[in-house]
Amino acid sequence: MALVYQRFTHVSVNRAEDDVLLNINFMDSQREDNLSLLLDSSDFTVKEARGETPRNPGGIMGSRDLQGLLGKRIYLKSTRGLREALMGMPREEREHCFQLLIAGVASVVQAEVFLLPERGFSTPEEFETFFQKAYENGCIYYANPDRAQRDFMAYVEANHKGRGKNSLFSRQTLSTVRRAPGEDRYLVRGNICDSFHEIAIKLLVDYDKTILASRASLPRVPDLICSESINHFQKINGKKLSSQNIRELVGLAGGSWGCAHLGDLVVEGARSLERVL
Repeated sequence: MALVYQRFTHVSVNRAEDDVLLNINFMDSQREDNLSLLLDSSDFTVKEARGETPRNPGGIMGSRDLQGLLGKRIYLKSTRGLREALMGMPREEREHCFQLLIAGVASVVQAEVFLLPERGFSTPEEFETFFQKAYENGCIYYANPDRAQRDFMAYVEANHKGRGKNSLFSRQTLSTVRRAPGEDRYLVRGNICDSFHEIAIKLLVDYDKTILASRASLPRVPDLICSESINHFQKINGKKLSSQNIRELVGLAGGSWGCAHLGDLVVEGARSLERVL
């Protein structure tokens, strides 16, 4: 199967003395982007913002003006403010940069577990209560706390005792499109490998973007209950793999019986396929 397109995103969250440094690096067959944001560790507001686009077929390259991000929060429910901060960019560039920032938000939320004193949490239990409420019904893990074998803080304590001094969280996401055997069919693959998860999907789609078959695997997740989301993933079969259909796709792959990260990979797959078709 011939490779047609691929896209790669790497996000890292690290300590920078009393602040937090968020780095977002993107690369695909057509462009490269690097964003670096210095965040206040107490509320994740942007103190410094730098960006660079070394490669871009549209000719918009070099340093990027991200000063509109200063004072904006990189956290849950921050999407409106982030969009407003990018209004000076051309529409396509604005949407691309916004997508990268949302990937940054997801990683900052994961890194928060190692910043409890800075964020004002006096105990791990207090943070766990906050996080469960914030993500209630957001995925099968947080929708069914009575069935989980351990809470998230227990998972972190058991598997990440040495983390948090400098490196807080890292995530790599890869999405590829290959031409599949048969006329006008494509195999879309997606992978997440990060500090807490290892997740992969395969989607077989036809020429009009209809999902013919799907498969998901979760070899490394915080709890066994997460793997049950695979049983619901095939609900996306028969749907269009398109950015115009993202809300429905995310609702089917995620939600109270699914996995939010599977939804993220489906979205990446839709964006990748649209670079081909």
